[in-house]
This record gives sequence, structure tokens and C-alpha cells, in this order.
Amino acid sequence: MDAKTHHIVGYDVDFAQALAKALGVKLELVATNPANRIPLLQSGKADLIVADITITPERAQVIDFSTPYFVTGQQFLVPAGSPDKLDEYSKARIGAVKGTTGEQALHQRFPQARVLSYDDIPLALTALRNGNVQAITQDSTILAGLLAEAPDKAKFKILPDLLSKEEIGVGVKKGEPALLKAVNDELVKLEKTGEAAKIYDVWFGPATKTPQPRAFTIEAK
Repeated sequence: MDAKTHHIVGYDVDFAQALAKALGVKLELVATNPANRIPLLQSGKADLIVADITITPERAQVIDFSTPYFVTGQQFLVPAGSPDKLDEYSKARIGAVKGTTGEQALHQRFPQARVLSYDDIPLALTALRNGNVQAITQDSTILAGLLAEAPDKAKFKILPDLLSKEEIGVGVKKGEPALLKAVNDELVKLEKTGEAAKIYDVWFGPATKTPQPRAFTIEAK
């Protein structure tokens, strides 16, 4: 959310705007969270999911996915004095956002850990501040942005190891092959014209608070 305009902004929003323009429709943003993204799409209350949704085999059984337009990984945010190795948290209390692949990855990799689920990442950060959890996990870019804006950021650190590597795609309702093709065609076009790289640089490039090199390209399926 932009503090001055109060408009929703971000990497996903820029891609949503580009897709809406290519499809010749007016963009309408629908508020969502990880738990209700797919139900909103399936019920027809949203036409596309452009909201940091990871492509997984389980989700692909109920919705279709575009080619990935972002590649990230799950990392841990922990207090500054905590251990640096991921495996040292195998039996820890770890916070995750409900309905995310990070929550699933925690259960798979650290079955003895106590996973506490929260509605969003700011609530998980509050739990970390209060000592209710010893670490929280989320996409690396989201954690980097969260830490950059935190007034007490010196008290925390992001561990270098990845819990998982994840590809982010646009979610499309099953039975919409023409829409899926149009989305894929536009994503590839954005890559070829350099627009996709420009959008990335706006949010993660050298001039941002949390610069991260772009280690992927958008490719046709």
C-alpha cells in the first residue's frame, strides 16, 4: 500500500496492470490472502490470481498456472543473535502464513518443529518480536522488504539458506484455455521487450532498499 496515494502497489500489481492492458480490460484489484485466493478464483469473484502464488502439483489439480513470472525461495527471519544454520531450527517454534507453501515446507522438512500459523506476515513478525516463535518463514523478497521497513530491523537477520525454491505463476480458472494462452503470451512478450526486467528493477533492483539480482527469465511453456 502506497502511504501517499493509499493505492495497492507492488511487483504483482505491476504485472496485473500489464496483463489487464493486454487483455483490453480495466483492472479491478480484489483483496485476498493466501487462504482464500483459490476460492475467489473458482467462485468467479476474481478472474486471475496475481498474488505471489507458488506453482505446486496440488494447486495445479484445481487451477491452471501460467509460465512462472517470478522465482524465489523460502528463508527464515530470526533474532540477530540466533544460530545461522537452518537445521538448528529443526525442533524450534516457527511462524508461517496460513495456506502458504512455506507452511507446507516446514512440516515436510522439520516434522519435529512446532509450526504456528498466522493470517499474514506482519502478525508472524509480531509473534517473533514477542518471543512466541523463534523464527518465521516467507518468500525471500517478502522477508527482505519486511525487514527493510521494520523500525527495529537491527534486532533481526535473514538466514542465507533456502528452505525451498519456488516458482510464482498467474492462477487461471480451469476450463479457460484462451485466457491462459493470452496470459502466457503477454508474460513472454513482457520478457522479450525488457518490460519484465524493468518491473523487477523497480521493486528489487540496485536502487531499492533490498536489491536482489534477477536470476531468472520468463520463458514460454
